[in-house]
Amino acid sequence: MTKQDNEAHIYVTRWLIDGKPRFVAVDEWIPGSGNTPSFSKVVGDSDYWGIILEKAWAKIHGNFMITEAGWHTKVW
Repeated sequence: MTKQDNEAHIYVTRWLIDGKPRFVAVDEWIPGSGNTPSFSKVVGDSDYWGIILEKAWAKIHGNFMITEAGWHTKVW
């Protein structure tokens, strides 16, 4: 993704939660220190999709700290 791909800087992801579709919108702000993200890491210049998905997942569950615990029951 580049800024030219999405001028609004908003990304919408689609999830199936309890078998029902749910759309989650997130902005491009990534928590971190300087240019280093706090959670997922970027490989290359345009591999931000993983971070966007991680941010949407954190939004579904309330915040990044809840998802950081890594409970497997939240994945399945």
